[in-house]
Amino acid sequence: QLDALLCRVHTQPWSEDLQRNLVQWCCRFLIGRCAHDCSIMVNIAFCKPSSMTDESAMLLSALRYRQFSKASRAGAWYRLTVVDVDRKSSQKIPEYATQLDKYAQAYYHRFSASSAWDSGEVFPAATSADEAKPGACRDEALGGHPGAIIFRGDLVWKRDQGGPRGVKEFAFLRWALDDRDCARLVPSLAGYCTMAGERYIGM
Repeated sequence: QLDALLCRVHTQPWSEDLQRNLVQWCCRFLIGRCAHDCSIMVNIAFCKPSSMTDESAMLLSALRYRQFSKASRAGAWYRLTVVDVDRKSSQKIPEYATQLDKYAQAYYHRFSASSAWDSGEVFPAATSADEAKPGACRDEALGGHPGAIIFRGDLVWKRDQGGPRGVKEFAFLRWALDDRDCARLVPSLAGYCTMAGERYIGM
């Protein structure tokens, strides 16, 4: 239906009906992008049943936690949070229109990266200047802000968010190094450095 509408836009005289249909499809597209970008965060809290008090249960409930119903998970509480549901601007449509094709291309060519990753040079991801350099890394970040991710060998360098958020992120990664249960879930902290005046966390 969308292809048929676009064909009408290019072949038929402009009319109120055509404009109305086009606006409807643009709204549907932007609503779809909201669903595409939103995330569901799952928090798990564990309290030993022997140490659980009415005050603790009230505090968890006030923080929107709910208790697992199965007896095998006694003491476990969970919370679900939906984030990044902000309304998308119509000015982003040109960028969104080709994004899926770019993601698919990056996925299909994910194993074609140059073997010269460890040459000692650092190339920010997804910039035209990098693609022109011989031996540049061909990995591509499929999210985040432009230039926020740098690939180098087996490491991924993520730009420090700065402020309290940056401190919390670094502290969490450091804490996860000492937690065996996080080993297969959380990227291992590898270092912290400054490149071209920007600070990065290595994982």
